Amino acid sequence: MKNSQIEQELYREISDLTPDVLKNIIIKDEGENIMEYKEIKKRMNNPLRIISAATAAFVLCGTASIFAYNSYACDSLITLDVNPSLQISANKNEKVLEVKALNPDGEKIIGDMDLRNVKTDVAVNAIVGSMYKNGFITEEKNSILVTVENNNEKKSQEISEEIRKAIKDTLKSENVTADIITQTNSKPNKKDETDKTTLELAEKLQISFGKAKLIEMINEKNPNLKLDELAKMNMEKIVTLLEETKTDITGIVGWEKDESVKENLDDIIDDAQDAQDDKNDADDDKDDKDDDKDDKDDKDDKDDDKDDKDDKDDDKDDDKDDADEEKEEIEEKAKEKEKKEKDKIKDEKDKEKDKADEAKDKADDDKDDVEDKDEDEKDDKDEDDD
Repeated sequence: MKNSQIEQELYREISDLTPDVLKNIIIKDEGENIMEYKEIKKRMNNPLRIISAATAAFVLCGTASIFAYNSYACDSLITLDVNPSLQISANKNEKVLEVKALNPDGEKIIGDMDLRNVKTDVAVNAIVGSMYKNGFITEEKNSILVTVENNNEKKSQEISEEIRKAIKDTLKSENVTADIITQTNSKPNKKDETDKTTLELAEKLQISFGKAKLIEMINEKNPNLKLDELAKMNMEKIVTLLEETKTDITGIVGWEKDESVKENLDDIIDDAQDAQDDKNDADDDKDDKDDDKDDKDDKDDKDDDKDDKDDKDDDKDDDKDDADEEKEEIEEKAKEKEKKEKDKIKDEKDKEKDKADEAKDKADDDKDDVEDKDEDEKDDKDEDDD
């Protein structure tokens, strides 16, 4: 089975497992009616269809193992805000890695659906259908904010158009008009202080990064419109509130008075994104220059390391020579000391021998003197006797 056939089969099976919603729905995109969509029916009574879907998924997983990086690395973040907020993580092939609820209503929308490894437009069909079934999209609540985050601006625009088309193809036919507001951003950078603040706000208020960025700008122009209150509103209420409060967003970015509030929001979002992209491009250029400098520094460091190694080798040789010389000096001094000690001992022995000889000579002399004296006394006695 070819990959295209596998994807078609998986698309069909996912569509069959989507909740039974979307009867005769129509949305309006910037004032124009869009496409019709047939009722999605939930069919799970045919085991062969389930086996077929499982088999298709298995084959796709086997193919994906060849391209592991593209399959498991997050390339795009797609956020849908009505009041439920959901975030779709997708890989480079626009296959879903994860669908994450950003608030309790989002969890209700996901329910028990498992949309992993399906195309993003299929996932959007299922999510928007569930929103309608659960009453989050109606004639009165009919604004949808779509935020696409990808570091490639061209791809962000392409994905945004695909998602817009998927919503058009899902919501169709009558009685409901919906406005689709789109914005594209680079993926949030936690090192950027502005993005970091927006990410913290989104986490605190349990909304998407895109909606957090939008309400931050609105609050900046009209501080009376509180962030926590705006976060609780769906997109339709936010637009209505801006009109009711006559909030002037002229100073935010590119306000044109002959446009509607929604159109101006689109312009603001686009202009803000352009500014962010310019900033990202400047940061990328700076990073490239820093990388080049780092490469040069790395080369210099390697040369320095080599010089240091050579110096260390020379130092080792010098240390060895010094150690040898020191050893020789120590040995020479030890020999001299030993010789001096031996000479000293010999001198002391010679002195002792001389003293002994002198004492012996003296004793002999004393003995001779005594003998001479005795002989003299004997001779004197003999003379007296005569």
